[in-house]
Amino acid sequence: MNNNNLFYRGGGMKKPLIIAGRDDGFGERMRAFLNALYISKRFNLEFGFVWRDIIDANNVLDDKVMIPYANLPTKEFLFSKEFIEKYHKSNMTYVYTTPVFWSLYKKSINRLLEEPYEYDWGWYSTYDDLSLFFNDVKEDEYRQALSLCWKEIGFSDSVKKVFDQVEEIVKDLGDFIAVHVRAGDGIYLQSSRDAMYLYRYKMFPYGFAIDLSFKSLKKRKKVLLFSDDFNLANSLKKYCLDSIDGLNKENIFIMSDLVKDLSKYEQIVFEIVLMSKAKEIFASGTTGFARCASYIGQNSLINIYQYYSTKEQFEVISRYIEINDVHPLQKSFSYFHLYLLADELKISFEIKKEFLVKALENDPQNTNSKIFLINLLLKHQYYEEANEQLKIYLKNDEFLHVLLDNHFNPNLPSEIFLNYLKKDILNYPFIAKVALMIFYSFFNKESVINKHYQNLRTIILEHFYQVFYESKKLQPIGAVKIIHNHLSYKLGKAMIENSKSFLGYIRMPYVLSYIKEMHKQEKLSKDFPLEYYLDYEQACKEKNSFTYKLGEVLIKADKNWHKGGYIKLYFDIKNLKKSFSQKRRNG
Repeated sequence: MNNNNLFYRGGGMKKPLIIAGRDDGFGERMRAFLNALYISKRFNLEFGFVWRDIIDANNVLDDKVMIPYANLPTKEFLFSKEFIEKYHKSNMTYVYTTPVFWSLYKKSINRLLEEPYEYDWGWYSTYDDLSLFFNDVKEDEYRQALSLCWKEIGFSDSVKKVFDQVEEIVKDLGDFIAVHVRAGDGIYLQSSRDAMYLYRYKMFPYGFAIDLSFKSLKKRKKVLLFSDDFNLANSLKKYCLDSIDGLNKENIFIMSDLVKDLSKYEQIVFEIVLMSKAKEIFASGTTGFARCASYIGQNSLINIYQYYSTKEQFEVISRYIEINDVHPLQKSFSYFHLYLLADELKISFEIKKEFLVKALENDPQNTNSKIFLINLLLKHQYYEEANEQLKIYLKNDEFLHVLLDNHFNPNLPSEIFLNYLKKDILNYPFIAKVALMIFYSFFNKESVINKHYQNLRTIILEHFYQVFYESKKLQPIGAVKIIHNHLSYKLGKAMIENSKSFLGYIRMPYVLSYIKEMHKQEKLSKDFPLEYYLDYEQACKEKNSFTYKLGEVLIKADKNWHKGGYIKLYFDIKNLKKSFSQKRRNG
């Protein structure tokens, strides 16, 4: 099929610019890159790209685990000088998400030509599969076009040499299947481990790699294990070789069997192009690297989470989880995944708890697993045990931070918040403390958590009201203290105390100035609304007291000093005294 048939040539209209500007890992960037090229060709639009070079990221475990940003090639390494000069938009910035495209989901791709665009100039390209995204992009045609787009990119001579290396290796290797054991940042970086539930389908439990290898070797297929965890790849190959008898031991490979002494930029290009040559790619559900390889090679991408049933996933991971020479953090993820599968399969509480305990034994700092362990205990009403665990977890701020402030996406199921808001927990102070913090986070309409759990706020507030406000059993005292900490009350109190003597009148301006300055330096406390405290009614009286109102009058005068505020202050105080005297006389 030639380009004239493949791409529609639009004309006679103001055309948008289409930019590839994603700022995540190599696979996701290049998927957006290919989509931008596809759209630009289909509609004869101007194409451009933005590429932020990242040079301050590092791999982990002595470079044995590759982290996406640490191995991201620079544009100068990837592309020819001519390609950069023609298409790189140095005056534009990058994006991590492409949200406006979402408004066109399941609509015609022709809508990209209709104004208003995302920006005045046009659109940033998504990395999503456009044959699934738009209702009029045919999959076969689209996949063929992406492969052609890859070949039209102006790569550098260094990258072309890597392409030649791949071709030579594939000639010797022949047909093979690729198993992409995605790990890296999701397993080894603390921030990603704390969001493990969010990334659960991006990572690849290593038990699947063993099972897939055995199945393929029995069929006399060659297996190539790809992994960003080099130690894990070695361990998996060794386990397979030690476990199979007879033929086909020579048919399982890892990267170091095929090529050595590549730079980190050469390695990433080598792997994605080699993976694109596979007959089939087995990968996790949301890995951009493997999906990009399948775009390039037009080969079959098999999602392991669809390939195996839930029951099969549970059986395979359980079978191989305790093999030797696997890093504890890898085991921790697999145990957490077993917990999720056990929950879905409705396996007993004891077994689910055992999986979470083992996940934490292998990764004691994993806050994600701690959150799910507490949730499991709450769900099954083991309140005493949950309270004791929280007593330990709440000794630092990390538990509450991950639970409440770590939501760049909704990375926890809603039930985790709701399970804290039950009347049975009123006798357990550490559970109650977390419940109060959950309420506070959702009460604040501007909080991050409300942006990602948009339909949960009303439910949380209703549950909290039923547990804490109607019961009053554990409702805190503190409203009066909050009022006494307001600047108005502090100033009013100081004015009254210093008005009792001549010396007090002399020093009053200095005292008031000092109080104002100290109040500015105080950190804002996260106080709950006054009506949620037992002493709410007394606090209302304090807020309407002469002391508080006197401070308010002074603050008002200070704000309007340039309009004669301090001159008017004398009369305002006089009227305030008169008003309160009249109230006392009227009882």
